[in-house]
Amino acid sequence: QVRREALTPKVGRQDSALLHQLHFREMGAQASASQPPAHGISGFRIRLAFTPLDLPFMPSVLASAYHTSIIIDDKEYSFNQHGISAGIYTQSHQGLRNKSKTEMLDVGVSYKSGADLCRALAPFFREGSYDLLRKNCNSFSACAVSFLLGGRLQDRFQAMERLAADSPNLVQIFTLGDYKPNAKADHFNQQEVCEMVSLGRPAMAPRGMPAPVAPIVNHRSRRAFETQTTVMVR
Repeated sequence: QVRREALTPKVGRQDSALLHQLHFREMGAQASASQPPAHGISGFRIRLAFTPLDLPFMPSVLASAYHTSIIIDDKEYSFNQHGISAGIYTQSHQGLRNKSKTEMLDVGVSYKSGADLCRALAPFFREGSYDLLRKNCNSFSACAVSFLLGGRLQDRFQAMERLAADSPNLVQIFTLGDYKPNAKADHFNQQEVCEMVSLGRPAMAPRGMPAPVAPIVNHRSRRAFETQTTVMVR
C-alpha cells in the first residue's frame, strides 16, 4: 500500500536515492527509475500532485475528475491552453476551489530532468492544442510518467475522460452543448505517445501537425515498475 503524504518541503537530491529505495520497498517491487548516467547524478524525485475537481457538468456519481501535475524535485510541470507550463511546487493547483484537498504521491526517482521532459513532450503538447476532455492535464501527466519512469498513470485519474470518450452525447447533455472539441487535439493518441516516449523513440508529429522541432531525448532505461507498472493510490 502506497501512503499518501502531506505537502512537504523540497527534499534534496542527496536524499533521493534513499527515498527511492524506501518507496519501492513499501510497494513490494524491485524497481529503478532508470539507469544512472555516467556523471553520477543521484536522480530527481518524481511526484504526482492531484486535486479533485467539482465539475458542474459531470456528476461525481458518474466519474471523478482531477487536476494533476508532475513535480520533479520541487518544480512543477503541467499542461494547459498555453502548452507545457513550469511552476514552483503545486502552483497550478493554487487557483482551484479544492486546493486544500491537493495531495502528493511519490512515484519514484528518475535520472531524466525537467528539461528532458519538456524536450520530449513539447512536440505533442503545444500551445492551443488543449482540450478539456480529450487532451488535458491528465493526458500530460500520463505521458510524463511514461517518459520519466516507464510507468502508467492509474485509470482513476482519467475516469472522466474515459466516460466522455465512451458517451459523447452524455457530455453534450450535461454541458448543454457548451463543450466544443478542439480540432487541434483530434489526432492526439495518448497511448501511442506514452509508448513512444517510454521507449525513447524519435519524435513524430501527430497526423495533421507539422513536424516537431525538438527531438525526444533518447534515454535507454528499463521500466520503473518491474512487477507493477501502475501508479497506485489507496
